[in-house]
Amino acid sequence: MGGSVASIERPAYVNLKKYLGLLWRGEKVDGIGIMETLDDEILRMFNVDFRRVIMKPPKNWIEKRYADGIRENEWGVRFKQIGYYWEWIWYTPLGDIEDKDQIEDHTWPDLGALGRVEGLEKEARDLESAGWAVSTAPIFGGIFEIAWWLRGFNKFIVDLYTRPELASALMEKITDTYIGLYDQYLGAVGDHVQMVMFTDDLGAQTQMLVPPSLYRKYLKPCHKRLFDFIHSKTDARVFLHCCGSIDPVINDLIEIGVDVLNPVQPLAAGMESEVLKRNYGDRLTFHGGVDIQRALALGTIQEIDYEVRRRMKAFAPGGGYIFAPAHNIQPEIPAEKIVALYKAAEKYGCYPVT
Repeated sequence: MGGSVASIERPAYVNLKKYLGLLWRGEKVDGIGIMETLDDEILRMFNVDFRRVIMKPPKNWIEKRYADGIRENEWGVRFKQIGYYWEWIWYTPLGDIEDKDQIEDHTWPDLGALGRVEGLEKEARDLESAGWAVSTAPIFGGIFEIAWWLRGFNKFIVDLYTRPELASALMEKITDTYIGLYDQYLGAVGDHVQMVMFTDDLGAQTQMLVPPSLYRKYLKPCHKRLFDFIHSKTDARVFLHCCGSIDPVINDLIEIGVDVLNPVQPLAAGMESEVLKRNYGDRLTFHGGVDIQRALALGTIQEIDYEVRRRMKAFAPGGGYIFAPAHNIQPEIPAEKIVALYKAAEKYGCYPVT
């Protein structure tokens, strides 16, 4: 819990704290309304083993804000709060470029900026010494994601077919930027973390967002270059958050160095927990798996208990499972269901799994 991509939306967290009778203790929300830090009392109450060290924004960097409530981050991606949620705004600063040389005209994160890792080495070392499993946090989005956020989804997919040099150059630039950021991040905390988190969504509910052949030709080499770099900087495991129906490329992900796969959405096509464990469980750790689309959103307390037991039975035998909801706990989920989720995890999270 509290892992950025297995976390909780702010409204649900506020209700949970009220339900538990806990005061607000300065917890932080990230740029899209998900809890970035949580009350340690809740983490202990739910027997959460992981603690995160989070890269900071550079000193003197100020997020751009506009009169209509839109915010722009360091990558030039814009968001706006709509109801509970922060939504991506269809602002595509690279949408009109025609040549790969124009990619450099965009304002990219400043790799020379100071302050990103200030104090993180001590924070990670102290958490490790206290006996926690320590993880980094994702820095922002993925290579594929940022490419289409900046270019526009439809246009970037067309690029992969008709302008592959432009598409490849954009993904290479994003990969270079990430390597520069992880060089700083892991230079500070790499000796004290057990898991390095990265995110890049490739799947929808029923199929992949791009054909596996396109993934293998253009994006897989970028992922491999980044994951190879991370493995060269630390002995920690590489964690990839990759939503949706992605079974056709799971072997590819293992091949290029993914050690932990999240969120293993059980209702996405081809992502049945028992099948994933049978096919990949000897080479991959699963993180997530507990259905939030139906069981947590619509189920009774008893049905949530059954859901947790089912995922434990599927994923836990032989090890290689980190219990978590399959993505963030949504704003409307009642506190009693969240408590039931973690109480069930405590009840079934031991060996032998029954």
